[in-house]
Amino acid sequence: MVYDGTQGTITSRPVSEPVQDWDKLIRVWGLDPAEVEVIEPVQMRAWDTIVEGETKTLYYYKANLRKRRSSHTVDVSDLIAQIEGHRPSQRPLGTTETPRALVVALSDWQLGKSGGEAGIERILSAIDMIVRYIADQRKIGRPFDRIIIASLGDTIEGCDGHYPSQTFTTELNMRDQVNMARRLFIRYVTTLAPLVDLMVVAAVGGNHGENRRNGEAYTDPSDNLDVAVWEQVADVIAVNPAAYGHVSFVLPRNELSLTLDVLGTIVAIAHGHKLGRGSNSQAKAESWWRDQAFGRQAAGDADVLVTGHYHHFTVTEDAGRVHIQTPTQDSGSQWWSDITGKGSQPGQLIFSIDGNGWGGDATVLR
Repeated sequence: MVYDGTQGTITSRPVSEPVQDWDKLIRVWGLDPAEVEVIEPVQMRAWDTIVEGETKTLYYYKANLRKRRSSHTVDVSDLIAQIEGHRPSQRPLGTTETPRALVVALSDWQLGKSGGEAGIERILSAIDMIVRYIADQRKIGRPFDRIIIASLGDTIEGCDGHYPSQTFTTELNMRDQVNMARRLFIRYVTTLAPLVDLMVVAAVGGNHGENRRNGEAYTDPSDNLDVAVWEQVADVIAVNPAAYGHVSFVLPRNELSLTLDVLGTIVAIAHGHKLGRGSNSQAKAESWWRDQAFGRQAAGDADVLVTGHYHHFTVTEDAGRVHIQTPTQDSGSQWWSDITGKGSQPGQLIFSIDGNGWGGDATVLR
């Protein structure tokens, strides 16, 4: 026998019976058949001889040995065979027969500030683009059966108390801002709800929805116009249950974040103004998320966290969790750019979720 601990050869002595069990022969040479195996093909010779006056057939074997591969070891030849044997799937790319949700994130419109007409036109165009997107997905075999509208706050600009020069740059009073927000929200619901079997609207308040005095909110967290406008919309929609009975609303009282179970994926939404100070939205979101988990808060169990407030688009994925920072339909914040140097193109964020989790397809429609 020649064996170096990994591979070798074994030669049998002449035996009078064909070898049926290689484990016995391996043990004769002092090896463990649980760790060593014979590699086919095996050399065999047979001849007749006279033993004590009788003719008998003797057998001789020579075989290669190798150390058995553990369960986690992959034979590269198997991988090569897998590559060479692959045949293209005939199934249309990405088709699915399972329920699928489209998440539509509305964030930081800040209706009422300068450039309002352009902002409203972008919002209306975004609704049209979502309709076309849903139709295109259906054509390729990836239909949506539900839509989740995640309203992340700062829908209106407010009139005072958020940054210097706000009163000078605001074009609409509070009543008119709310009027525009309500009408646009209704347009989203009435346009998109007929396209699916289920619609859920979830909303959280942002800092611009607060009642402020001298730069600080002076009423409780429930007093937020970002949520109050959606309450008005819910009342309007409830008048027509025949057309919109499949639309439901998840609206907080005092909470500044919400969690939703979307086809088994837990989605948390928060405006982002309570994440902490600084301009690094990702670092603050991760820190806030960890603290929520440590404090056993609902958002700490989320698989996907969606935030607004920072007016730019980013997606990060780590340890199976996804943070999506949404862009805005707003024309931009000069004050934010001045203090951080940051800004991004406006756009409408959408992404999908199915039974396997989020689709990895966060898209900004522009």
